[in-house]
Amino acid sequence: MRFAPIALIAAGILGASSIIIAKKPDARKIVDAIAPYQAFLGLGLLFWGLYNLFVWVGIGGMVKLFSMSVLLGITAWGAVGSGIVLGFLFGLPQVAKWSASGAARGELLAKKLAPMQTILGFVAIGSGVLLLMYNLNILKA
Repeated sequence: MRFAPIALIAAGILGASSIIIAKKPDARKIVDAIAPYQAFLGLGLLFWGLYNLFVWVGIGGMVKLFSMSVLLGITAWGAVGSGIVLGFLFGLPQVAKWSASGAARGELLAKKLAPMQTILGFVAIGSGVLLLMYNLNILKA
C-alpha cells in the first residue's frame, strides 16, 4: 500500500512528539496539524500492520525479505511492529468509545506500552522513510 510510509512517518512524529518538540519548537505546528487524526491514523496502522503480519508471516515472506536484503527485512519488521503497537496506542481511545467492554483491559495494556512510544515513534519514522525510498525505487531490494 502506498499510504503506509506516509502514515508511519505521521504516526512516528506523533509518537516521538515530546522529544521532537523539545529539540525543535517550530515542529509543534506539524504535530498540532496531525493530532486531530491520531485515532483514525492509529486504527488504519493497526489494521495495516495486522494484515501485513498475517499475510507476510503466514507465507514466510518477511523471513524471505532478509535473504533479498537485510535492510529490507529490518525495515519490514520495524514497519509492521511499530505500526501495530503505535496503531493500538493511538486507536485505543476510539475503540473505547465504540466498545466499553474491552476498554479497561486495553487501557491497562496501553499504560504498559506507553513508555516505549517515543522509541517506537523513531522506529516508525525510520521505517516509513525507508519504505518510501523502496516504493520510489531509490533503494533496490
